[in-house]
Amino acid sequence: MRFEINIEELAGELWKLVRPEIQSLQTQALPSLLSRKDAARYLGISARMLDSLGIPRVEISDRCVRYRREDLDRFAQERIRA
Repeated sequence: MRFEINIEELAGELWKLVRPEIQSLQTQALPSLLSRKDAARYLGISARMLDSLGIPRVEISDRCVRYRREDLDRFAQERIRA
């Protein structure tokens, strides 16, 4: 008896199983305050676009700005369209 395995199909099924766990770990690993660059990456936009959106930010000093993850999540959630 011979079995044929479709590697791409198997990889797709495996990804479906582990993806929620990976996403959960990634979210837990993120600090609550994100740099400008990390906040932009988190939303999938450029840092320049992030600056123009008016999302609340924590100004630690003139050159040190941080974004709270919950503010970024709220911003994204408010823009979901049905």
